[in-house]
Amino acid sequence: MADDSWRMMWEAKVKQPCDMDIDQLRAIVDKAKSMLGDIPPGIEPTQEHATLLKQFCDENYGRNWITVMGRNFGLHAIHDAKHFAFFYIGEVAVLVSRTQ
Repeated sequence: MADDSWRMMWEAKVKQPCDMDIDQLRAIVDKAKSMLGDIPPGIEPTQEHATLLKQFCDENYGRNWITVMGRNFGLHAIHDAKHFAFFYIGEVAVLVSRTQ
């Protein structure tokens, strides 16, 4: 049985279903890819990476975004409808969501 819970999109592995507008998702994935492209395999992204992605989301899609990046993390949060995505860029997991 195939695992349909992930989909390759723009060189990112995106968790399905994704609760985000497709154009917004693509812009966020592209921004994350450009930020994480220089990180060598096995190296964790920094807090600065997450902060820069948060600032991008705040400036382009309204305030109150939460961004988490790394290889091992857990999160339980409530998000605004149509403002949540979880995806991988290479080995790095990226979670973005907006709250009130």
